Parts: sequence; C-alpha cells; structure tokens
Amino acid sequence: MDAKALKEHLSKQFNDRNWSYKWDTQKDIYELQIPDKQEPVEVSVPKLLQRIKEEQNKAERIVDETIHSIQLMFESVEARKTKKLSEQQEHIYPVMRSTSFPTEAPSGLKLVHDEHSAESRIYYALDLGQSYSLIDDSMLTASDWTKQELKERALFNLRRLSNEAKVDTVAGNDFYFISTTDGYAASRILNQTLLNEYQQKVKGDLCIAIPHQDVLIFADLRNEAGYDVLGQMGFQFYTSGQLPITALPFQYKDGQLEPIFILAKRKPKQ
Repeated sequence: MDAKALKEHLSKQFNDRNWSYKWDTQKDIYELQIPDKQEPVEVSVPKLLQRIKEEQNKAERIVDETIHSIQLMFESVEARKTKKLSEQQEHIYPVMRSTSFPTEAPSGLKLVHDEHSAESRIYYALDLGQSYSLIDDSMLTASDWTKQELKERALFNLRRLSNEAKVDTVAGNDFYFISTTDGYAASRILNQTLLNEYQQKVKGDLCIAIPHQDVLIFADLRNEAGYDVLGQMGFQFYTSGQLPITALPFQYKDGQLEPIFILAKRKPKQ
C-alpha cells in the first residue's frame, strides 16, 4: 500500500464514521477533531507506512488497529464527561498493558495504574460495552473514591467473570487457554484464587503467560520440552495480538509470580 492508497483508505474510514478531520500537507498527518472540540488526534501517514513496511503484508490490520484506537479515544472522552464511577461500579475492571503503554491520557490527565512486573502494568477501565475507557485521576476525584477503593472494586468484578479454559496437551505438558472476547482475559492473572486453583491442579511447574490482552495461558510443565513449547507460544501470541503485553512467561510459586527467560529445550536459568 502506497501513500496515496493509504490516504484514500483512511479518508473513507473517517467519512464513514462522520469524523471531522483536516489534512496537514506539511506534516503529512490527519488531525481528527472530536465533537466537543478537544485536542485533535493526529494520524501520521509516514509513520503508518513505516509500520506497514516493517510488518509486511499487515497493512489492513495496522489500519484497523489505528481506527479502533481512535474510536476508543472518542468513546473514552465521552465516558469521562458523562459517567461517574460510583454509578457504574459493576462495570469497572483491571486491564493489563505493557510497560511501554502511556501513563497519561491524550488530554494529559494521569491514568490510574499500578506496577505489576518489569514487563507489565495494571490499568483500570470503565467498561462501555463495545469498548472501555481507561480511568484517570479526574474520574476518581469526581466520584470521591480512593485508588484502593477502585482497585478493590475492579478485582471484585474480575473474580465474577467466567474462567472457562480449553486444554491442549503437547509432549506430555498441559496448556490451558483462557481466550475471551470480554477484553479481560489477561487481567485474570490478577485473580489470586484462580492462580491458586491451578497451583493445586498441576503435576509439574506452573507457568503463566499473558502475551496479549485477549489470552491467558496456564502451563503445567513436566519436562524441558514444555518450556520450549511455552516460549514459542508466548512469542507467537505476542506478535499476533492487537494489544501485546509481554512475550515472557511467569513462573508461579509460593504465591508469587516471577518472569522467566526460556532457552530452547531448557528450563529457565535461576
């Protein structure tokens, strides 16, 4: 896809959604204006073309991801204006992101977050049905909530979600996949009760992977081949996910998660 084709495709996508935009010929960027005249969202054609070049044959997917992320921005702005957390308690959940994910909203407001590991971070979201709005400090203030109250409500709602998993056995190792469409599959790694249940179930080492937001993998590893399989799975899911988190799995032992580096055909080095 060349620059002309990309511009035509983006313009059609914007027009189909009735988004107001203008084209900056000097910077080669689109500036999209949301209805209430907030700061415009910029879409750089050169940067998109560079991504398409780096990720060969994924042009349509990259454009879809861009459109999706802009849609979420618009819906998030509206949610921040009209919805109070205290009136939407049952729709609040934790979401997992990589540590490269911004800690501020496009408006400059700080997003409420907690550290999880060297590779992952916890944010909090107000579920809107087809999307969700990441919660910022202003939403906490408006609802007169503390960060701890937000965290407790999010984890309570998380524990209410279904944890149905599909199992696959490879080379004598069992892999359990929780892959949901609710947007919180990876978030279930924060469900301590669920982790302890798997700890009691496994016969070997329990390892857990959250390569992207829509999958959680529990691995019952009983031999060295299992570690190799998990390492490959994690990388494949990480590179194919819409919102990648980390390709590194965790080992769960004594109630603690420890990131591990997997070497081919070997258990992780201590």
